[in-house]
Amino acid sequence: SLHQAENIFNLKTIKFNANSLHSKLDIESLSLAADNYRLNLKGELQTAHDYQHKLYIDWHTELPSKAALNGNGKIEGNVTTSNIQQQMNGPIQLTFNAEINDLIKHLNWQADATFTDINFGELMPDWPGHLKGTLSSKGRLDNGQLHADANLIQLTGKLRGYPVSLNSQLAWLNNGLDISLFDLHSGLARASARGRISNEVNLSWDITSNSLAELYPQAEGQFQGKGRFSGSLAEPKINATLNGKALRLLDYEIDTLDGEFSVDLFRWQHIKVKLASHALKLKDIEIQSLHLDADTRYMSLKAISGVASAQIEVRGKADDQGWRGNIEKFDIQSQRFANWKLNSPARLNLSKKTFLLESLCLQSQEAKLCTKLRREKLMWKSRVEMSKLPLFLFSPWPVS
Repeated sequence: SLHQAENIFNLKTIKFNANSLHSKLDIESLSLAADNYRLNLKGELQTAHDYQHKLYIDWHTELPSKAALNGNGKIEGNVTTSNIQQQMNGPIQLTFNAEINDLIKHLNWQADATFTDINFGELMPDWPGHLKGTLSSKGRLDNGQLHADANLIQLTGKLRGYPVSLNSQLAWLNNGLDISLFDLHSGLARASARGRISNEVNLSWDITSNSLAELYPQAEGQFQGKGRFSGSLAEPKINATLNGKALRLLDYEIDTLDGEFSVDLFRWQHIKVKLASHALKLKDIEIQSLHLDADTRYMSLKAISGVASAQIEVRGKADDQGWRGNIEKFDIQSQRFANWKLNSPARLNLSKKTFLLESLCLQSQEAKLCTKLRREKLMWKSRVEMSKLPLFLFSPWPVS
């Protein structure tokens, strides 16, 4: 109904003026207006001759950035074949042509667009610059299954003063996304990806940048990383190597980062992690150094900050149900918060649906702090017991 359409699209006015003679409908004017959108359509439609039509369209819209886009073109054809031509002006200037066939039985299309200019500064003020390029797409709909590809051919130009180029070849096939090509260059920085994303994943990626500001305006530092995602989406396998220097993003800083990861997430049958990082700032938390070494039988974590240092050691093994073991060491040394040690080994179990941490008790002289944590499916349960904790632990001011 019109009332429902007004609620969804916030339509302000609809004006329709047409004449009908026999099997021909002459549309003198069909106008729709909303808060930030206006569309006008006119033309003719014949209901007796395979719904032959010739419709002329022009439209105008205002984007959230307050930039305005205008377009005009025509749609011409019949019930089996229709040709669409569009011209867009404004921050995005392009010409668009598409041919759609077999609209009733087996929808298929071929479309091409040429971007003569994309003024990013009007669309996103933090990304001033201009790009141009071409896009082609073809596809079909068979028995409810979508098969489509889109090729972005040499999108080039400058953004924020850096030369930029992007090439991609994407396809949607058998309910999954095939990435045959994705190559992005911005300044001297490069990012690429190849593979497939569906219920099963096989995706490789690579990022190299001597200045992350070339990729993102609020980022800084040098970064090199590459890796691969594989396996099922529910239980992915992650392999990656990361190296970075003087990294910064908003309130997060890392002076040095070196890491290698090889993990089958949620199954925990294969674990190999080596991570070393120095001078971390995570908003208001500052950490001088962080070291993590882990495999399927042993994990060691060491962290040092200005107010405390901590060391954790875990031993166990993987089986068909996940990973089972014990936290055997949990030491905290701090002049401000006192020194704490693990009373006895605490059981730790990990699986896809379950997390179990049982009887983790830390003791500092007569003070004692114990916790239990369990997750089954989507339900979390926790229990904390405290005994003879000194009040200075809860003070926001350092104790001299």
